Amino acid sequence: MWPLKEYHPKIILLPKKPSAPKKGDSSVEKLKLATQLIGPVMPIQNVYKKEKARVISENYNGSPAFA
Repeated sequence: MWPLKEYHPKIILLPKKPSAPKKGDSSVEKLKLATQLIGPVMPIQNVYKKEKARVISENYNGSPAFA
């Protein structure tokens, strides 16, 4: 629960209609302080590792792997 309480004040909720904000939307002061992040926020990392080819051993009996 504590991460949610820590995260909640940092959220800025933009109103659908700027002329009629609803309860729970951020104040005008907070909206002016908000900045749009440009560029990669979290770079995508390729974590796939290609496996090397291996020799078929005696343990393989010819049955399918997904039976």
